Amino acid sequence: MTYVDLRLGYDFDIGGSNIEVSANVTNLFDVDPPITPSYIGLGEHALQHNSSVYDVLGRRYTLGIKFKL
Repeated sequence: MTYVDLRLGYDFDIGGSNIEVSANVTNLFDVDPPITPSYIGLGEHALQHNSSVYDVLGRRYTLGIKFKL
């Protein structure tokens, strides 16, 4: 599996303080995990994917602002 992530950021200097604005996209092309049957010993049913190895949430967006005074 190949996942592509994207991050864009920009730094502003305003009045002696620094502001960073960023936007992130995780799993840009919304790649689905492969079907890999697995069984959890304490669970009651088998799973169709391995969430510890593959991204099961799909495409996600994050916006951020960081201030340095």
